[in-house]
Amino acid sequence: LQFLYFIGGYRPRSNNMTNDDGPVVKRQKSSTHDHVLLPYRAVGSVTGSVTPAIVTAGKDSFSLCAVGRNLHEYNLAKLQLIHVSPAFPKKITAVAKQGTLNIASYKGTIQCLKVRRPIWSSVHSKYAKVLQLIAKNDVLISMGTDSVLKAWRLTSGELLTTMTMKHDASPSCMTAVVNYSSKIVVGTHQGHLELWNFNSGVLVHRFESFGSQITSLAASPAADTVGVGLADGRVICYNLVHGKSILTFQHGTATQKGARKPIITSLSFRMDGIQTLVSATDQGDVAVWNLSKGKLEGMLTSSLQAASQDEVFEPPHNGRVTLTHFLPMEPVLVTTGTDNSVRMYVFDKLQGTGKLLRERRGHYMSCTNTTFFDSRIMLSCGADRTLRVNHIFSDVFNREMSQGSVVKEARKRQVATLDLRLPPISVQAACSHRMHDWASVVTGHKGSGTAYLWRMNTLSIANKKESMLRSPDSRDREAEVSAIAITRCANFAVIGMSSGRVHYYNLQSLQHKVSFCDNDIENGRAHSGRVTGVYVSRDNDLIITVGLDSFIRLWTFPNGKLRFRLSLEGGHQALLSSFNSASYLLSVATEKHLINVYDLTPHNMITVDDVSATTAITKTESSSDTVTLCNARLVRVFKKHTSNITSMVSSTDNRLLFSSSLDSTLCVWDVPTDRLIDQVLFPSPITSLSIHPESYFLATTHANDENIYLWTNKMKYGHIPAIAANKDATELEVRELYDMPEVSIDGFIENMEGDSVKYFDAENPEIDTEKKLSDLEKSIIEKQTKQLKGVISYSDAPSSKWMTLTSLEQIKKRNAPVAPPKKIDAPFFLPIGNAAPQVSEVESKVMNTLKDDALIAQTETPFIRLLMVPDNEGALLLLKEMGASKVDIEFTSLVDTLSGMDDAAGDELSSETERRLHLVATFFEQLLATRNDFEYVQALLTLFLQKTGLVASRIPALQEQFAHLEALQVDNANLLGSLVDNSLALIRHFVAPV
Repeated sequence: LQFLYFIGGYRPRSNNMTNDDGPVVKRQKSSTHDHVLLPYRAVGSVTGSVTPAIVTAGKDSFSLCAVGRNLHEYNLAKLQLIHVSPAFPKKITAVAKQGTLNIASYKGTIQCLKVRRPIWSSVHSKYAKVLQLIAKNDVLISMGTDSVLKAWRLTSGELLTTMTMKHDASPSCMTAVVNYSSKIVVGTHQGHLELWNFNSGVLVHRFESFGSQITSLAASPAADTVGVGLADGRVICYNLVHGKSILTFQHGTATQKGARKPIITSLSFRMDGIQTLVSATDQGDVAVWNLSKGKLEGMLTSSLQAASQDEVFEPPHNGRVTLTHFLPMEPVLVTTGTDNSVRMYVFDKLQGTGKLLRERRGHYMSCTNTTFFDSRIMLSCGADRTLRVNHIFSDVFNREMSQGSVVKEARKRQVATLDLRLPPISVQAACSHRMHDWASVVTGHKGSGTAYLWRMNTLSIANKKESMLRSPDSRDREAEVSAIAITRCANFAVIGMSSGRVHYYNLQSLQHKVSFCDNDIENGRAHSGRVTGVYVSRDNDLIITVGLDSFIRLWTFPNGKLRFRLSLEGGHQALLSSFNSASYLLSVATEKHLINVYDLTPHNMITVDDVSATTAITKTESSSDTVTLCNARLVRVFKKHTSNITSMVSSTDNRLLFSSSLDSTLCVWDVPTDRLIDQVLFPSPITSLSIHPESYFLATTHANDENIYLWTNKMKYGHIPAIAANKDATELEVRELYDMPEVSIDGFIENMEGDSVKYFDAENPEIDTEKKLSDLEKSIIEKQTKQLKGVISYSDAPSSKWMTLTSLEQIKKRNAPVAPPKKIDAPFFLPIGNAAPQVSEVESKVMNTLKDDALIAQTETPFIRLLMVPDNEGALLLLKEMGASKVDIEFTSLVDTLSGMDDAAGDELSSETERRLHLVATFFEQLLATRNDFEYVQALLTLFLQKTGLVASRIPALQEQFAHLEALQVDNANLLGSLVDNSLALIRHFVAPV
């Protein structure tokens, strides 16, 4: 299991970690403790606030985006994430791309990578931040906040020239003009355009001011022309030779979206011969301008192109658009924004209108809650009023759950689509058992007393007739849904309200069944305060409810009769709770920052009607109406948090309890030993926790963060913290600055923290951190290679390697031609006939030497030569590298040599063939004795006997070896049967009812 832990991609991280705005710091260590959780990956990150770089290589185009401290490279053909860079020491501020070279800057440092491998590193400035990077030919130009531009050689990082702007000019953006090989155009905050020669470092010309800050520039396919975007919403096509404006457009008005005019953030010219210019703003709008007619062509929306601004009810992006880019010679536009999304629009050839081609999105506001739907899918909701489906291992499958015809309804009502979306989700529950039959997800929303149903098979909200569960009590109209639970059979949903009422519904018929009522509470409520937790027992016979009235109540299901009322210790309020259905342990968080764990294991208990609530809860005999309920008792009290607890969750085996609080700490409690085994301080408070159905991962969401972070549970792989094993260990102290997971396509991310000279030394350019194994990994791999006694190990070769070995004859018959090949008439100028092929003198000499019996014995195959050493491990590795056909030829050649050349070679050749068969038989004897690569060796032995069995059985010297092979096979078969029987017995024991 530890070996799988390492080869599965969960690689140990560096002890150094960084803060985006601070220096590199060392993570605190403890001699008696190590972490339970290991960073795995972040889910939901698509792009950041830095302007991406797009290049085209052949038929494919690639986009390089900066997300925090990492670079994401997408193949725009299908918007697939193909590369994720190592983590940089600080947050990335600018990116550029040229071919396979990826360049990024953080503050004043510029680093160049070839895909993932570092090439060089240079410093633009120790005190200024790099604002923009441009790669042109073999030169990289960097622009900093210190009003200095520098040109670097792209392949080596050598500084070529330095360009210092005047004291009355500060750069805001720059672009490279198409027909200017050694010049760039720089825009300033003062509204001027400046033309610089980066080869000589000379200011060529400074143009007149536009009267507003220049916020974006774009190179035009036309000579000497650039597009200029201003902070007052103007878009200008400017000719550099004549110094005049060709066209001027106004993007939006001040009265449409607030008091100020929109700021132009990105421009792009169409590159396939159509005279079109696209401009984007900081408000998410994208306008399409017709340059030949000099007017607005239309406005892009989230799905298609609208005729005017008045018809845009959902802009392409929610927030600032960071990039608009037309692909070369294609009618495809790529847009990115600060809303964590990438969109691609295609423009129709006939009408010229654009429509959405593909997109990749995540939450653009903070993710507030997440829960596991099954072992691979997570559900997440955020402040952006969306419910998203996230895949644990691949972001390609991430989708947003549809809320119906929101855009169509917004167009009909002439309102924004955000106003018609459901309120932010506050609670959610899901069950995958009947997902193809009816709704399998139930959500409660802030300020709403209605629960909404969602279908996972269609990834959308249920239709209008079956999408809502409303309370039948009119007094719940102003209340909101505060807790939700779905039974294990997925037929019923139990909903708790902020008014204290609890209802349960049938999800198939959507009928209200029962409202739970405690007769000691007025107005027919289950609790006198807000319901903070609703849970269903493992056998669907009990409903557990927790409320702010300091009581835990247990109800029989499905009649809703109150069976037990338990008062919390000290009369504390239950702000939060978590229930483990396997162990019947209920964890309750109170306003005193305590966690009380109650044991609700089923026992003979009394009803509330028969015995007063003040009766001792351990009493079991006072009424004939005794039913099977729970023996509720306080078993654990955990105290470590210093602020309100925000979330709790327990592992499926209830060994671990995870809790988080507003003090940004995460505590890991070992329930059986009643000890705190890990405590970590995060950069921001955790808002929700969710555990994998098999406890392999823990998912966390954080305040003001749109990502979901996955952590590997190391205790699932046999890891035991030192503090849990040592009874005399000192009290655990909180650790600061826990390293957060990064987005990954292969399951792990290497760090690039520390001194840049160490990683970017020109004398050692071939450093590749991916190929370095730690000493612990090497020791584990060495231990795994030694076979344990009484154990059979499978091969690491793919199943296709050995499955085809035993079915080659069937494959040959299936692939055999149906009819013989047709004769092709040769042209008149080619010679025809049955003339013997011409053989050169050299070829004739070689053929004659091969007929010599003395040299035939020396022409052995590499496989036989390895057996003669002997090197059985090398011979097996050689067979693994061969294809099935080559292995078949290797074994068949033994029989061909024996039967086809026996008459010519006499007894001497027969003895050589017997020696070869003896070597192969000995090879299989040693493999069967070690019991390694079991299924692959069995397939090889089957093929060997098929090809050589009849011939080898006639050789008396091999019969003893074959008898030994048979005995080894019988021993292995008995051992395999014993291991299978033991496993089946354990499975039957653990799954048997108690």
